[in-house]
Amino acid sequence: MQTDIPEKDYTTRRGELSAYGRAVNSSRLLRYLLVSFAVVTVALLVYALLLIPSSHTVARIVIVLGIATLVTGYICIWRISKEHFVDPDLAFRKWLQQVCDGELDARIELPDSHRHYKELDFHTRNLASALRQLSSDMESLVATQTQRLENQNRVVELLFQVTSDVAGELDLPSVLDTVCTHLSSWLSDAKVAAYLVESVSDGEGLKLKATSVADKRVFAADRPLADLPHARDSSVIIPSVTASTEQCLKIPIYKLKTVTGMVEVIVAKEQDLTGVESQRIFQTVSEQLSMFVARESALESAHNASLIRERNELGAEIHDSLAQTLLAARYQTSLLRETLQKTTPVYNDLVRIENMIDEANVEVRGLIGEYRKPLTEHRYTDTIQNVIDEFNRDSPIEVFFQLDNPNIRFTAREDSVIERIVRESLVNAKKYSEASMIRVYVHDEPSGVRSVLIEDDGVGFCNELASQGSLLEATAAGSTRAIAGATGAQRAEKNTGDHIGLSIMRDRALTIGAILTIDSEPGEGTRVFLKLPPLALSEED
Repeated sequence: MQTDIPEKDYTTRRGELSAYGRAVNSSRLLRYLLVSFAVVTVALLVYALLLIPSSHTVARIVIVLGIATLVTGYICIWRISKEHFVDPDLAFRKWLQQVCDGELDARIELPDSHRHYKELDFHTRNLASALRQLSSDMESLVATQTQRLENQNRVVELLFQVTSDVAGELDLPSVLDTVCTHLSSWLSDAKVAAYLVESVSDGEGLKLKATSVADKRVFAADRPLADLPHARDSSVIIPSVTASTEQCLKIPIYKLKTVTGMVEVIVAKEQDLTGVESQRIFQTVSEQLSMFVARESALESAHNASLIRERNELGAEIHDSLAQTLLAARYQTSLLRETLQKTTPVYNDLVRIENMIDEANVEVRGLIGEYRKPLTEHRYTDTIQNVIDEFNRDSPIEVFFQLDNPNIRFTAREDSVIERIVRESLVNAKKYSEASMIRVYVHDEPSGVRSVLIEDDGVGFCNELASQGSLLEATAAGSTRAIAGATGAQRAEKNTGDHIGLSIMRDRALTIGAILTIDSEPGEGTRVFLKLPPLALSEED
């Protein structure tokens, strides 16, 4: 059984009498007044009729006609007032009440036959249609403004996150990784990658430093410099279409006024990247990364300047102290040797002392030269080649130098240690191995591991350090560095029972985190092997 929904009461609004309710009350009061006046008037006329004698027929007829006329007049006045004033006013007021309550589809509640219905219905319909359009426009405007405010909040939040994270990171790779993650999240899982300019075999190129994509094949690891965005005077960063369904945006990274890298963003073609808020974010990312690069460059320059000054001061101190002392000791030893005859028992000891002083002097001079070298982030194999060339000039033993990749690089510290190990290995081979040939082989693996091998065809030796090489390798395997190899000329160390030279080589390798292994057998020559791990990102830059 269907129940009738009770009609809503429009005579009250928020607990008080509404305008429509007041109009209803006024119409009722008017009706009551008219009825009251009619009743009173008829009563008076009836009373007068009763007072007139029956003989006055004409007077009676006049009074009866007056009563009928009066009643008819009251009835006509009420009907005309109700039709022309009360009903249209009540209907209009009720319609207004419905519209104010949000019922924009409400209609004038008058019969279709009412003479004012068409006019009131036409105007109210137009007014209701205008109100609906205004309401729709307002809702759309409110929704647009709400969305705009939400976007602005997201933009402000992202800018704050980028700025704070960039300021809190300590190294550029971490900063680039953070920026890629933020941009990818903000642009609905866009593909983002960061590249920096870096030296390569044929000059300079772009190297991938960070990406938000797990699949490394999406972005090439190496790209040409031509892919860099050009510096523009305008602050607007313009995207370009890369495919039918994607568009690419390149955000430049500046070092001073030179573009030194970029952040590449690949998103769907439908996504708008030219809006004010988007451009604000891209420009902020460019500025923040450029400021971080400039700050890092300034700190690096200051650190290098301080380090160079300290190295020069240390080199000067060694030159003025230890080098001069060795020179004086060599002079005094030479004078003492010249005063002795060759048959004197200590003559040969003095000769060995002179040679040791000469070797120490060469090492000190090499150390001074190392401290005076320019401090660079990475070095190639020029130092090894110079040591071999110097050895070939003073030794009858032929040394062959083999190099797999001319772009193999070492840090300044690694280069210094390798130079000393190679030099000491060659000197020991010359003194003790009786070798006719020495090979120096520098190799790098696809994984980035670098190695230096020094081997000779000499007599070799039976040395417990050869077995200690495995222990050494196990000890340093946890290091971040590599493995070093040294000479086949440790035979002198064995003869004297003193392995100080080999221990020094081992200790030097450990200072750079390398592993030193020595392999030698009597009659089989000697192999000294030095292996280093890949350069870290901070060391490659």
